[in-house]
Amino acid sequence: MNHPLNCDCEKCYQGPHLPVKPDLTPPGPHLVQDECGNWIQPSKKTPVIETFIERLTNKNRIDTITNHECMTCETPNVNFRNELSRKEYGISGMCQDCQDKVFGID
Repeated sequence: MNHPLNCDCEKCYQGPHLPVKPDLTPPGPHLVQDECGNWIQPSKKTPVIETFIERLTNKNRIDTITNHECMTCETPNVNFRNELSRKEYGISGMCQDCQDKVFGID
């Protein structure tokens, strides 16, 4: 299993403390695991918003997240740097590389 260079998940973190404890929620509908075994839940959106996103991108956001794909590129990097990036993936479906392009590298 390839872990991101600066991953802070419980399985990878080697420092004296864990700044953000990963969510260890058991599996549920549409719940997927990232490369380190952390759970990612696609955020809830109204059907109108989901339809708008699907028409705009020609991709189903929930299916994209469930299949470890990216809403904005064809070569997804789903090795997330931290908990905030994992949560953003559940909201937008953007992989780590696309999040870095949009928000900058933290």
